[in-house]
Amino acid sequence: MSYSEAITNVVPVVFSSEIKYTCGFRYAVAEFDVNKRILFRVLLIDQHGQPLEVKMVELSGTNYTSWGNDDSYLLNFIASSLGFTLSNSLFNIPTAFQPQFQAGAAIPDQPQ
Repeated sequence: MSYSEAITNVVPVVFSSEIKYTCGFRYAVAEFDVNKRILFRVLLIDQHGQPLEVKMVELSGTNYTSWGNDDSYLLNFIASSLGFTLSNSLFNIPTAFQPQFQAGAAIPDQPQ
């Protein structure tokens, strides 16, 4: 199975307490039933371009019919199925969400 070449960017969503953000995804066809459904394996990508998690998304019924050959429909469908908003910016993490620490400084709320 091979994933799509390009990473599809989304508006960043906090992934875990380790301050990782889901900033994009790649997808591959996991199962294909002609004229019925396609099951996609979706690899979530963090702000550093590293894999975070794999999700499965099924395209079937009226969504399968509406897709046709329109890849933008497919990208929007996958993103919305996972609760993401597509973005044209590569790893666009809002500054307000980026932690700012000085080298050697204690991390807040951590035992010393």
